[in-house]
Amino acid sequence: MKKLLLLCLLSVTQVTAQKISSAEVIISSLLKTTDGKIFRMYETRKFTASVFIFLLPDCPACENYSRTLNLMSDKYKSEGIQFYGVFPDFVNAADINQFAKSYKIKFPLLMDYNKELLKAFDAHIAPSAFVISEGTILLYRGRIDDWMYAVGKKRTVITHHELEDALNAIADNKPITVSKTQPVGCLID
Repeated sequence: MKKLLLLCLLSVTQVTAQKISSAEVIISSLLKTTDGKIFRMYETRKFTASVFIFLLPDCPACENYSRTLNLMSDKYKSEGIQFYGVFPDFVNAADINQFAKSYKIKFPLLMDYNKELLKAFDAHIAPSAFVISEGTILLYRGRIDDWMYAVGKKRTVITHHELEDALNAIADNKPITVSKTQPVGCLID
């Protein structure tokens, strides 16, 4: 029994240490804007929540979700929720700017040159959403909704809007009922 209790305590300690380490990485991450300016993650603390969407400029799922993301960004801005698009290190600024122009992206786009945020969030699929508060507390991670249920397969009717549900809960100061889902899209790595 003592061994089991000790094992449980070690597991909790390890998970807590991983969360603290990940939070430290998130808050200390330096990203760049497409015009070369430094974006510091601690700047997100001024918002109720921040939504980071990992994107790829040549991913059909990212292209298809761009309108939805723009609408959501506009809708939640008044609630103090800020959207950011994040591109991995292998995407250049010209491609990001072209994506922004083609899809009329209204929210800031950032470049994760050192893959700090990508690693901290353990992001592997684009598009995938990560919602944080207070700069480090991860509230939601996963898909935008269930429109795409497998790569290349789309529903005619969206039945679950997990990202929007999470943002509504934040805006209404209620608990988030679904905090993790599996995103569907293009592989980032």
